[in-house]
Amino acid sequence: MSDKKLQWVRSIYGDSTNGKQWHSFIPSGGVNDLLASWHSKQEERGYNICSPSKLYICPRVVWLATHGVPSTKKMGWGKRQRLLLGKAIENLIAQQMDDEGVLLYHWKDDFDLAGDSTLISEEPYIEGTPDILFNMDGVVTLSDSKSARSDGMGYQPTTFEEWVKDPYNYKYFVQINAYYYLMHVNRTLLEDMMPMPEQCHVFVFALDDGIVRRDFTWKPTRENLLEVERLAEQYAKALASPVMPPCKCKQMGLVKFCDYGTGGKVVATDCCSDNLINQVKE
Repeated sequence: MSDKKLQWVRSIYGDSTNGKQWHSFIPSGGVNDLLASWHSKQEERGYNICSPSKLYICPRVVWLATHGVPSTKKMGWGKRQRLLLGKAIENLIAQQMDDEGVLLYHWKDDFDLAGDSTLISEEPYIEGTPDILFNMDGVVTLSDSKSARSDGMGYQPTTFEEWVKDPYNYKYFVQINAYYYLMHVNRTLLEDMMPMPEQCHVFVFALDDGIVRRDFTWKPTRENLLEVERLAEQYAKALASPVMPPCKCKQMGLVKFCDYGTGGKVVATDCCSDNLINQVKE
């Protein structure tokens, strides 16, 4: 086998001159129409409540979304389907942890915890539901899973220090710190049912095979937890603001993922316009 042949075999497009075309092809009609229809009927999660997954976000996005301005970068049904697949694989991994005797708690979407699986902090206000609590080599660890396409893993660093520098990954870092924060705020509610986490953890698995490709652990510092509070307060101010807040997407490194960004087919190349205020619904 020649080197060229070997490169094709290792390619995600396979050993074919039509490989890339076939890889990108998605048939219209049939089951895909059913899936798209199903997703169109599902209620979208809004911005009226501060959750860990929305903490690291530009305050202008919060304000525009809660004032009825349609986003310019709507999530398609295909990405929504991938998110559901990610949740299914997370459930599988949690079951495997349980079988190995290390799972301490798994918050499923349909799981009730004292009548409500949502954990709440009143001041500042945050509400959210963690993913997994497990015993990692004798340390109680609060874990959150993320999923990615295998061909996208080439853009993900392999060290925690590099990974957390990326703004898109940093928002996950903040999110998991917020779950850690919520658990300790709710210590009296939870401590009879589970131990309190001593560290945070994130793992990223590939959607096509479920293999974990990134695995990072850290102990939140006091500064990390104070940042959670600061961002929650920023979020609350954005919700209550009578005027549109200034955009912080560039400052926070979030331009390409802004819900109100412009340019680009998938990710934005430019940030929102001040003229969006003209679309506010009174």
